[in-house]
Amino acid sequence: ACSTWRCTPLSGDALAAAATGHPPTLVISCSSDVLRDDGVRYWRALVAAGVAADHQQVEGSHGCTHAANSSARDRYLDKLRVALGLDEDEDVPL
Repeated sequence: ACSTWRCTPLSGDALAAAATGHPPTLVISCSSDVLRDDGVRYWRALVAAGVAADHQQVEGSHGCTHAANSSARDRYLDKLRVALGLDEDEDVPL
């Protein structure tokens, strides 16, 4: 067993185990975020485990989803609305 902060569902052998049985998932990463590659790895592991998963990359650094331009924000909010079963005029709870 690993006892450091690096042992998360996004690292090592724990990744495949964490992905199995996951509900449909939208993974959003920021293009210049130091965590971007972890998000992409997680998305790929979900897909490999047979999970209905989608990935959106938004321009910017950590926290970019809150500062994204309107077209990027609208794209991922539309995907969240669909995933949550919301009407297009309903607000997405963030």
